[in-house]
Amino acid sequence: MKLFDFKEPEQLGTHSYWPTPAWFAQLIVERFFAHLTGADHIIEPCAGDGRFLDALVGRCTATGIELQAPLAAKAQAKGHQIIVGDIATVPLPANLTGAIQKCRIS
Repeated sequence: MKLFDFKEPEQLGTHSYWPTPAWFAQLIVERFFAHLTGADHIIEPCAGDGRFLDALVGRCTATGIELQAPLAAKAQAKGHQIIVGDIATVPLPANLTGAIQKCRIS
């Protein structure tokens, strides 16, 4: 079994999208974010369709930020709170206690 499957990114307009495998998001949350409680509010920049937000359900409050409206709509359809826009310019919630984000390794 390959740990990572480096597929070509999905193209959405002029942007590329590398979706996080759901099993990987769940593993990261269980291993490194098990301490989260309902008092925590986590931000996920570049939320995509909400894979990390899916893994955080029931652990804490989570807000995603996504630049690409079609991906933001997919996450919103799953019930996630999403801010559509650029992480560098959108106003962030005032009560954040942490952040979660994957990086693409190539």
